[in-house]
Amino acid sequence: MQSSATARNDLPGNPNIKMKKLHLTDEQSYIFDVNDRSKGTPYNISFEIRFSRHFPVEQLRHAVKKCLLPADISGAKCFTDGNEKHMEFSAPTIPEIKTYNFPSTEQYQRYCDSIPEKEINNRDKLFHAFIYSINNSFNNLHFCFNHLVFDGISGIILYEAIQKVLLDEHTEIHWHPFASHLEKVRLNSTRISHIDDEKFWETKFHELSRCEPIFKDAIGIEESDATSLNFQLDRESKSALLSHCEQKKISPYLVISSALAELLAKKNGCQRISIEIPIGNRVGKEEKNSIGAYEIAAPFTFDFSNSNKLNDVIESAKIQSREFYRHKDFPWSNGIISPSNMEKNGPYTPQVEVSYFCFNKNHSLGFASLHHHNSKSSNLPFSLYISDYLDYEEMSFYYIFWGQYISCATIIEIQNELECSLMELVRIGNV
Repeated sequence: MQSSATARNDLPGNPNIKMKKLHLTDEQSYIFDVNDRSKGTPYNISFEIRFSRHFPVEQLRHAVKKCLLPADISGAKCFTDGNEKHMEFSAPTIPEIKTYNFPSTEQYQRYCDSIPEKEINNRDKLFHAFIYSINNSFNNLHFCFNHLVFDGISGIILYEAIQKVLLDEHTEIHWHPFASHLEKVRLNSTRISHIDDEKFWETKFHELSRCEPIFKDAIGIEESDATSLNFQLDRESKSALLSHCEQKKISPYLVISSALAELLAKKNGCQRISIEIPIGNRVGKEEKNSIGAYEIAAPFTFDFSNSNKLNDVIESAKIQSREFYRHKDFPWSNGIISPSNMEKNGPYTPQVEVSYFCFNKNHSLGFASLHHHNSKSSNLPFSLYISDYLDYEEMSFYYIFWGQYISCATIIEIQNELECSLMELVRIGNV
């Protein structure tokens, strides 16, 4: 079968990357549309690498370039052709990596907040990097990527690669091309197994149509002014939760999402709700060594009509996660808003998302730490970003919500009840 890619010529200086034009995945297409509606602030993955010892500016620049130039997303651009959206991969280039010395953390943070709008876009400026210090301290690195080309796991593996190059400048860096993923998704869409994917998603669409809106006043509103609150789960509680999840062989991500779903359903008088939760999509050894946007925001359903036991809901979430992974290549984001599905099941109105940024226990080589920067806006009424810095003492719960429909007092109440629910789950599990 002929590939949908258009290969024109080898790129100068890198014989492993060819000039290609490929369709965006369904998930990327969704993010592209969200970005175009966001008044110039793309949905982004932003993080910093802080160093505990001095590295000269030129050494850091060298490490960044050595790690990013072999990645095909460094030469990626997005464009539209009629109703179709494409990503073109050409010669990798690294924008100028500037250096800044900020007098305070607050001024550094203000500059970071301006990056998504000023330095990246939805077409030809998909990432930005700079070196910074605060009050002449050690030099550090900051990255901001359009989520079209980058996900949380990409941040972790890039972080690891940069550390290796700083330890040994002769380290060779090789990435599996993200373009191969786009080709694979397109190829899978033509296979017989895709019919099974379509049947699965038709059933899921009907299931989603039975879910109730959590925030009824926000129905039909595309965007609103966002407010944010940040909380920390203390070291003892975090350790107890992670130990419980390890013992039960369940992701902390799904446990927290299920407990949150239970709270939101009770508070809003709902029996069935849905929450969009990204799942990983790195199926093989090669794709685990790749920088790119592999995450899928899957619509999990939480049904409390038959059982109000949290463990039953968690088990259901586990099953759904496996099923989503099996049927991951179907373009569900387009399918659910298609005229035929809208006529059959009505409009799909997502309102809640939960994202989990988990940093590996053994990722640090001892002289650097990775810190995720949370977004300041959301296209949904309620978003929760959980940052689990496993080498550190706390777990961060960062809420972004539409203040016109959800009060700060409600968010504080939700967080307090969520922590109590999680610790009660741990207590019962230890009896």
